[in-house]
Amino acid sequence: MIPGRREVETWAATHGVAVRWPDGFVVAPERRDRAALLAEAPERFDSETNPCVDFGKLEERIPAFVLGPRDLAQLIACVRFLADARVAYVVRGTAHSSGGQPLGVGAVIDLTAMSRILADRPEAEELELEGGALWRDAVLQLAPQGRRPLVLTNNLRTTVGGTLAVGGFGDASHLHGLQIDGVIALTVVTPDGEVHRLTPRDELFGFVLAGRGQLGIIAAVTLRTMRRPMVLVGRQVRWSSVDDYVRDAGAIAAYRLYDYLQVRVCWHPNGFSTTVEGYLGNLADRVTGPDPGLALIRPAWISAPRLLDLVDARADAPTDTALSTPALELTFPLPHGLERWRTIAQQVARHGITRALPLGSAMMLVRNLGKLPLAPLPPGDFALMVALRPSVAPGEAAAMLPVLRELGAAAVRDGAHLYFMSIDLGDPALIDHQLGAAGQRLRALKAELDPHRLVGGDWLNPAPAG
Repeated sequence: MIPGRREVETWAATHGVAVRWPDGFVVAPERRDRAALLAEAPERFDSETNPCVDFGKLEERIPAFVLGPRDLAQLIACVRFLADARVAYVVRGTAHSSGGQPLGVGAVIDLTAMSRILADRPEAEELELEGGALWRDAVLQLAPQGRRPLVLTNNLRTTVGGTLAVGGFGDASHLHGLQIDGVIALTVVTPDGEVHRLTPRDELFGFVLAGRGQLGIIAAVTLRTMRRPMVLVGRQVRWSSVDDYVRDAGAIAAYRLYDYLQVRVCWHPNGFSTTVEGYLGNLADRVTGPDPGLALIRPAWISAPRLLDLVDARADAPTDTALSTPALELTFPLPHGLERWRTIAQQVARHGITRALPLGSAMMLVRNLGKLPLAPLPPGDFALMVALRPSVAPGEAAAMLPVLRELGAAAVRDGAHLYFMSIDLGDPALIDHQLGAAGQRLRALKAELDPHRLVGGDWLNPAPAG
């Protein structure tokens, strides 16, 4: 049973924890038809600050209250309070998801006030920061020193803890794998309110990373860093097909030709993908001599090199939009998965989804380091990640969801892996199919650490989508 407002406010005042109530964040509370309101006026719902929606804006869920801890002690107090009261809760950062993962009707723990840099150890190439810190905070700390994390996500306005809870793809994933592969240590608060200082030697470490918040809250993380400037000597590049891109990306990864590789599938006006375009290059502060990598790749076109300041280019990328984003992100095994991708591309075109992808679809080759049990990658040395993130009016999103779910389900049954910030595919069995034995162990740990299933929603036993 949800505690009363007076009880929660008394507890919050005693512990110095900020608390928010629906009368302070619900849009047009007098409106009863919430789905219609979201469809009519999505621009009124800022997903970064409104705890009722996420970036996908596919639905609204109104929590009973929101707690905003500012440090580890307050976070522990929040978790213990909710555990004692048996209140279910979700954990939230900037809510850059499309499947309602940070939404709930019990309580919300908002980590965005826990955003401090805790320790910077240049001599050890380590950076420790709180889970609610943005990747932008890490960049602004490291860039003046000519340093950076191993892999950076495209959107620096996402939280470190939130990204690591699902895996994290980025600009150097072809070399260094997922963002979770660059984690050295974690501070995790489990649902019983206990604090765990974890390293890769601890089993819990591997099941928290990409564990979608089922086993606890990432309060702090220590990342590996490297000596590279946030300046790219880059070239624009174009391949005539996905197959050509995969061929060259494999050579780039195998021979470590380029530090940075970011591309998108560009959809032809007739609806079918015909080119892959983007940037490749090395992180350096000046253009040097001849580029030996050009002898080993065969793109259809490549530009002359130029300098690009990645801090300026990525520091303030907007994340909110008035449109819904029913994202479907998948990783395909190689080479088998290319055939499945071609089938999906044809279906995306046939159903007219390409018109909602004017900027194309992010694609990347990802090195599978095989270190973490829940990494969202199929077996093999490399996988191909594709992010279908159509932007449409909320009313159109409802019509698009069945198509995307069908495409995603077929891909997972065929060996692809779903990235768990995507839409729900509506079939709980697909989670077990993807996670395999690691999923069985995750369930066992969940039963041990969260027997009342309070944290993270009932993701391991979801109700079928309507």
